Amino acid sequence: MVRAANTQSIEPNTLFIFFDRIGEDFIVRANFRNRIYSYKTIENANTIISDLEDLYLNLQAIYYSSVDESEVLSQSKRLGVKIFSILDLWIDRCEAIRFIIPENFIRLPFEFLQHRELPLFLQKPVTYSFSPVTSNFNFSDNWSALIVSDRTADPERGAHFVRDILSNSIYYDIEDLTLEALNSISPKDLVLISAHGWIDFNNEDYIALNEESITATHLARLSPKLIYLDSCQLGVSHEFIQSLRRAGTNYYIAPILSNEAGNSSTKTIEHFFECLEEGLSPSLALFETRLQLYKHFKAIDDYRRLIWRAFPFRVYHLN
Repeated sequence: MVRAANTQSIEPNTLFIFFDRIGEDFIVRANFRNRIYSYKTIENANTIISDLEDLYLNLQAIYYSSVDESEVLSQSKRLGVKIFSILDLWIDRCEAIRFIIPENFIRLPFEFLQHRELPLFLQKPVTYSFSPVTSNFNFSDNWSALIVSDRTADPERGAHFVRDILSNSIYYDIEDLTLEALNSISPKDLVLISAHGWIDFNNEDYIALNEESITATHLARLSPKLIYLDSCQLGVSHEFIQSLRRAGTNYYIAPILSNEAGNSSTKTIEHFFECLEEGLSPSLALFETRLQLYKHFKAIDDYRRLIWRAFPFRVYHLN
């Protein structure tokens, strides 16, 4: 069970929304400016969760299959009303949203649900957590870093942008990295990997490393303050997220869908880290990045490509 807490002293203008399932009920608890409101959805938990999972699968397939965009839009609007309509005024007034979720809710795309005319991810900085944690986070160009780039996943070498702003970084083209070398690297403030990720619900999730595999354990050993994985679907990897959480990592950023190699992913890396350099928090940095991506690609793409390029990344505040 996720327990609501007094969050006013943490982020006074953030709307904290706690989700839980109790028996057949889907429970929502909201905390904003020291006011607390709790309710259950009209439809039962099985229906709400199943509908959210269907939306996730449609988003995952939106670029690669014949998913009807009107169905995705309808799901987003319908679920937004069912889950959030009671909170409309608080959503309007808040500066940011923090979703506090049980561990088994990581595949539920609450940030894509529509509020009024747009999905939430285009209206507010959205962060996911498993408890109402807080941390003093200050990105610095003096940070130590491990940066890894696979040209087939990072053809425009967006990772080089971060390498060039962090003089105290170790950089590897992925073909030059081995697990033996990775295991010899000391802990870093930042880990950035742009390579192919795999979610295997029957076995271990991993990042492809030539003929080897980088697992959650390998990265948790580095105990970074921030980890950025430009690797398909690792934003919904329970293994990676919880391993880094246990390792003390503050922020975990990764796509919840299969994302583009280069182009939008390059722009995401560059704009996100530019925003961090300017002093923005990771959640605000991703929000500003998404707005830029949405504006840029809306002028040239159809809806399916637009969502595939602007939406997929998520920020977790872990510690």
